[in-house]
Amino acid sequence: MPLAGSADLVQPSMVYLNRTSTWITFFRDRRAENIYSCTAKMAETDDWSIPSKTVLPNNNAGIEANTMINGDIVMVFNPQTKGRDPLAIGISRDGGKTWACQRNLQHGTSDEENGQLSKPKKNGFEFSYPSVLQTSDGQIHVTYTYLRETIKYKRVNEEWICGK
Repeated sequence: MPLAGSADLVQPSMVYLNRTSTWITFFRDRRAENIYSCTAKMAETDDWSIPSKTVLPNNNAGIEANTMINGDIVMVFNPQTKGRDPLAIGISRDGGKTWACQRNLQHGTSDEENGQLSKPKKNGFEFSYPSVLQTSDGQIHVTYTYLRETIKYKRVNEEWICGK
């Protein structure tokens, strides 16, 4: 069954919120404007809301969301409408309405941390197609395409994302 209002929205990332028995699906926006979301109650999964813009920008690149142990949502995305650098991670404590905790996972190349920023390729640096999950020890694991050449892995925690 097609989802009403989902034209130009692709690559869904679906999470389940136990505390409200709600499914939330986040979408990549082919118009390169915002990440979109829609919801459905568990007992009525055929009754989805019309997708609407979130506060997060989207550059027509893949996103990935997952439910954390405490019921919050973690998402990895490019926080702009053009380019795929930087790649950020955010946490929503209110079912995807706001994202008070955000931090860049990757900006420039790895050498930037050593004070040696590599020159970007013709179209700039690219960090894309993320995957994210949290393990029972509270660690958040992220993989993503690095410069369209390889896969990069990072392990972070909620305190790091929220700058505590």
